[in-house]
Amino acid sequence: MNRKDIIAKIHALRAKAVAAGCSEAEALSALAAIARLMDVFITFNVAGFLAFLIVRPAEGDSSLLTTLTFAGVFWVLAAGYEAGMVAWRGQTLGKMLLRLRIVRRTDVSRPSPGVALVRYAVPTVWLLLPLPLVGQLMCIVVY
Repeated sequence: MNRKDIIAKIHALRAKAVAAGCSEAEALSALAAIARLMDVFITFNVAGFLAFLIVRPAEGDSSLLTTLTFAGVFWVLAAGYEAGMVAWRGQTLGKMLLRLRIVRRTDVSRPSPGVALVRYAVPTVWLLLPLPLVGQLMCIVVY
């Protein structure tokens, strides 16, 4: 099955959901959630690998400084991917695959780099806090 077939099946599911009584917003939210899962997979694998190459922890090193350095590098790389792609194209790779785009409500243009960074940072900060489910709920709301 090629990429076009997969996209056609996903959009056919969206059409079925709307026909079954879901609103267009609910169907698009489901597509956005699928795109977000794709982006999480991409981000965790690529940013995690690059953070490992940059930090280069020694074998058996589990010090707090190494852990915090790795986490900091990881979050900077993840923010660069997410905010950079949204500001540059209005899409991340997951959104590109599903033909979704982030636009401003006022003039349907791409978000500015600052807006894209805040859009990434708000749920990320909540994910880092020790409050169960708040970060996950923020991700659903924002993305």
